[in-house]
Amino acid sequence: MLKAFGSMVNYTTSFFKTAPIPPSIKLDTSTAFDYRNSSHIEIIKNRVLRFKQAQAALFHYDNQIIGALAVSAASWTGGILPLPLPLWTISLASCGYGCYLLGNRTNSGLTTQYREALNDLLDVYTWSMSNKKHTWYKLGVLEIQEMITTLGPWAKKDTIAVWEERDVVAGTFTSRGIEPSEKLKAKLKEFAEGTAINNIWFSVYGQDGTDNLIPAANAYLKELALGSVKKCAPDAVTAFLKLQ
Repeated sequence: MLKAFGSMVNYTTSFFKTAPIPPSIKLDTSTAFDYRNSSHIEIIKNRVLRFKQAQAALFHYDNQIIGALAVSAASWTGGILPLPLPLWTISLASCGYGCYLLGNRTNSGLTTQYREALNDLLDVYTWSMSNKKHTWYKLGVLEIQEMITTLGPWAKKDTIAVWEERDVVAGTFTSRGIEPSEKLKAKLKEFAEGTAINNIWFSVYGQDGTDNLIPAANAYLKELALGSVKKCAPDAVTAFLKLQ
């Protein structure tokens, strides 16, 4: 067991079953989005669910890779884990396991599945939000709020930040479904500032990402060695692991 990304990761179980990702509901971009249309909202819910499930599966796999490599490094230096077996044996076994998973990462299909789900979510976001019509009302729809917070950490500023400051403020004489919470407002501000791209994990999992885990993993392990893991750990990965 390794404490990585703020929670415990069981790096000894890589063969796991995940819920089948639902098929993508076809999106007709020739039809204008209507936030009051239940069928349009269902498309958003479908794309958000697909992305979350694909993300959870990939994060689970990748965290086992990073966890195994971190255990290998820690055991080799003999500084962290008080285990009964010789540390060099643990180091070699963990390194071999991590390298095995890394070598099979592409063939697992998880990166392709994740990238397709992310692109699908980007498509539905562009369709529903980019025209900037009725944005104030749209931000009062729970499913749209969830779509923004789900996509925001992995989308570029110019893609995600389509709202104006006035769209976040409550109306004086009008009302909307669910008024944005203070937590959501803070997230909207964060996304509008474009800070997501500064995260080392954005280059892997973000919009136009490379899907190459090695550079980010190296940076993480370096920070681990320096005792500064919290500076690198992505919130989305941390949040996912806390649910396990």
